[in-house]
Amino acid sequence: IDTSVITNYNIYVVRDFEATYDVTVPENSTINLDLDGYVVEVTDNWTNNGTFSINDRKHEDGTGELHFSRPFTNNGQLNISNITAKTVSANSMFALNNDINLTNSNLVSETNATVIEVIGNDVVITADTNTTIKTTNTTNQSNYALKNDAKNTVVNGGKYISNYKTIFN
Repeated sequence: IDTSVITNYNIYVVRDFEATYDVTVPENSTINLDLDGYVVEVTDNWTNNGTFSINDRKHEDGTGELHFSRPFTNNGQLNISNITAKTVSANSMFALNNDINLTNSNLVSETNATVIEVIGNDVVITADTNTTIKTTNTTNQSNYALKNDAKNTVVNGGKYISNYKTIFN
């Protein structure tokens, strides 16, 4: 990934790296990002307006990782499987205006950040029983595993663990 706008690609990560640039998936585009056990440090904005699938196909134990210091904004369809995603700053990990599917993944905030913040109406969050969304910071009153700032949000499955706040706002 070395461009700000990408369309219709299968991208295979071949080493740990830092994504120090904005990444945008346009409408009507499909991107498949395979972490293959590597760590990607996301230090700029990622925005999905199409279909973006992030997975680790070879490692069902979630050894591929994304570390977010900026929020990932989802305006399209986002599919995440077999990875671990962590916040490394005070920004929310995912800002959802549209649906997300989570399979066999761990989404963790070890900072003063919310893991998933729903900002669009009519968003559907679907997670299997092997997916965990959690916060581990016990001192901040503003971090949530799932924060709902919208209407008509539907949550199907998953394990939501928040050490300080209630899950829904």
